[in-house]
Amino acid sequence: MRGRRTLGQGSIYRYGDQWRALLKWTGPDGKVITRSQRCRTKAEAEAALAKFRGIRDAGVTENATTTIDTLLTRWLTTHEGDIAGATLVQYEWATRHITKRLGPLRIERLTPAMVDRFVDQHHQAEGTTRHRLCRVRFL
Repeated sequence: MRGRRTLGQGSIYRYGDQWRALLKWTGPDGKVITRSQRCRTKAEAEAALAKFRGIRDAGVTENATTTIDTLLTRWLTTHEGDIAGATLVQYEWATRHITKRLGPLRIERLTPAMVDRFVDQHHQAEGTTRHRLCRVRFL
């Protein structure tokens, strides 16, 4: 007998000759958010479901057209009052540099390799210390 996932963990099921990963949750505004993806293999569907859970757990409710610039600007304005002055200055510095090169990119297309490439290029072009760039990567 197959086991069932617990409530809120999403589902994976056959969809014709493919697999489908599906996750629904309630967003902060009370609206139901649905994410689904068709995949060739069950393993791909498991990975897609894990990605959806990460989005849900991070509280990211952005759609596919949201850019990095929009997301970072919104995050800074939302958390401005909760961040100490010196830390806010560092976050603003990092945001300026990130949006200069990666700003128009949609968040769903950003990969860890792109972030690593950005950090390396920024280090070479600006001469910024590795320690400070690690903060950019963390953000």
